[in-house]
Amino acid sequence: MHLKKILPILIACLSFTFLLKAQVTTSSISGIVKNSAGNALAGATITATHVPTGTVYTAVARTGGRFDINNMNAGGPYTIVASFVGFESDSKSNLSLTLGETQSLSFVLLR
Repeated sequence: MHLKKILPILIACLSFTFLLKAQVTTSSISGIVKNSAGNALAGATITATHVPTGTVYTAVARTGGRFDINNMNAGGPYTIVASFVGFESDSKSNLSLTLGETQSLSFVLLR
């Protein structure tokens, strides 16, 4: 008698675990922006451009100069530019992103 009540619950629980297996289809970049003295530049703008499609991703560095850009298309090439008012921009080109991984970058902006 209890088996008739428990069986549907057991089947539902086992089915639910299969639904939890999601696939990652994007990549990310993260990093830090500093000046030549090694001080973090909170508020710096980071722009990532996917060259083949022209898709642009942007972020603003937070406290400590750290930034993250998530949900980017895997592959590349990408051109990443960090800029801040009163400083020269720093860029990195021909970057390719690996599916499901976060690439770490550092930028040093000069006056």
